[in-house]
Amino acid sequence: MYRDTIKATTVDVGNYTEFESVAVKLTGRHFKASVVVCVYRPPGTVTSTFTDQLSDMVDQIMLLGNRLAVGGDFNVPGDVAGQLDPHAIDVLTQYGLRQHVTGPTHISGITLDLILSRNKQISEQLVSKVAVQSVCFSDHHLLTCRLGLPLPQPVTMTYTYRSLRKIDTTAFSVDILQSRLYDELELDADGYADLFDAEVKRVLDIHAPLRTGRRRCGQHDSRHLSDEARQAKQ
Repeated sequence: MYRDTIKATTVDVGNYTEFESVAVKLTGRHFKASVVVCVYRPPGTVTSTFTDQLSDMVDQIMLLGNRLAVGGDFNVPGDVAGQLDPHAIDVLTQYGLRQHVTGPTHISGITLDLILSRNKQISEQLVSKVAVQSVCFSDHHLLTCRLGLPLPQPVTMTYTYRSLRKIDTTAFSVDILQSRLYDELELDADGYADLFDAEVKRVLDIHAPLRTGRRRCGQHDSRHLSDEARQAKQ
């Protein structure tokens, strides 16, 4: 169940014999894409086959280049309550995965269910507000969390402009009349064109100096396109 503003599509992250998994890519118009994976592993000894397949799955997810969160019943408890099997911890460490669940998730007092995300995503708050609560219909506790889908960084552009509307046209005209444009009358056409460009720019710099501004670029910004280009985009 998800909001209608979010598009959810299944992603192929491989088929594995040691566990079951389903991966979904969440995309939306106003946030970065993220991949959420749910995993179930039957109880049993943590084998090298499992850790190899878990590593393969994480590799497949990372190839997608999206932010990721992995959750589910991993069944990888350690010898001490609240700890995880060291072989599973090695995989998490290798890929920089953070385990967010800090308490027991089973009525026996051990941690079987995990929520994982990459360490570098902590600052973006991909996973937050993790909670564990007992339920009457299962020997496992219910895990909930908040999945943050941050807005992408806005694309901005830098531009220069002159405040032409604020020019004192009378003073501007006086400076143009007193410029070299009326002194250098023996220049050829190319020379006078260069002089004209330089003198007008010099006077403009006095009355309407160049300024620098920044603005956000919309996803479908077309203000600087020709009519033909705008029609081609439609």
